[in-house]
Amino acid sequence: MINTFQALLRNRAKEWGVKVIQRHKRKATIFDKLLREPKLELARMDDVAGCRLIFPEVGMLYAFRAQLHEARFEALSRSLLNRDR
Repeated sequence: MINTFQALLRNRAKEWGVKVIQRHKRKATIFDKLLREPKLELARMDDVAGCRLIFPEVGMLYAFRAQLHEARFEALSRSLLNRDR
């Protein structure tokens, strides 16, 4: 799933000159978190991997984010409209 999301971000970020980096939490960090939070199960840990986008300037980040949200809203709207037919 992370690879799919990273591919989507890379595709959308091409024209922005943005670096997309995939990050994995180190084993030591995972073990430390599990020791600190004994009730937490590894299967329920949300932040084992992620993507980082590096923008040349903050304004570009906000514009990219707005465009991504708008695209998601449009896709969701189309999905709901097609479901109701």
